[in-house]
Amino acid sequence: MPTGPLPAHTVRADPTFATATIVTVPGGRNPHRLSAAQCDRLTSMIDAIG
Repeated sequence: MPTGPLPAHTVRADPTFATATIVTVPGGRNPHRLSAAQCDRLTSMIDAIG
């Protein structure tokens, strides 16, 4: 379990998320679909903070 939040600016700065709706649709509601690559990258980013 992560010990802190994953800052939004960290996700926005990663080129993996350039086309992800979590970045391109500000204020959008859940759920947001991620590609397999985006999901893997997000998981690794979360694991890195925990």
